[in-house]
Amino acid sequence: RIRVRNYIWIVTLLTLLPSIYFAYRQVQKNIYQKNAQRFIDTEMQFNEATLLRQKIDPSKHTLELVYVGIMVPDSLIEVRKQNLPKYELAGTNIRIRQIGITDSARIAQLKASLTKEEQGTELTKANAERIQELENQVKLYQETELDLRRLFFHPELHPLPTRRPAM
Repeated sequence: RIRVRNYIWIVTLLTLLPSIYFAYRQVQKNIYQKNAQRFIDTEMQFNEATLLRQKIDPSKHTLELVYVGIMVPDSLIEVRKQNLPKYELAGTNIRIRQIGITDSARIAQLKASLTKEEQGTELTKANAERIQELENQVKLYQETELDLRRLFFHPELHPLPTRRPAM
């Protein structure tokens, strides 16, 4: 009984430990994203430039920001980056791309084209998932058909009649 109980404890722990690890990692990613969003909302907003796109990658500890409008001086960006530890983002790499456009109509046009590009990427991803799903269904149907053939044409279950020699 004691040995069985110990085996149960070991199996339970072996099952529980990966779950705890993955839950911890997910919580850390969520905390990182929340802190990064707070940093962007508080420190990386500029009157002379509009934040067009942002990408937060918790696994690589990177922030990618695309601004459009009057160019923000690198010195100002560097001053803002020094506040990363305040948001528990020390060691985060920030990549900033600036597009110098001041015309509001061109800014709106650029935003629309980037949105369209993102939607196209999402559609492509959805189509790829749908194709994979359909391929899996076809494979399942083929396996089922093969199993049915084996069942119906199995020589032990359905012996074919033997021919008698003609006299």
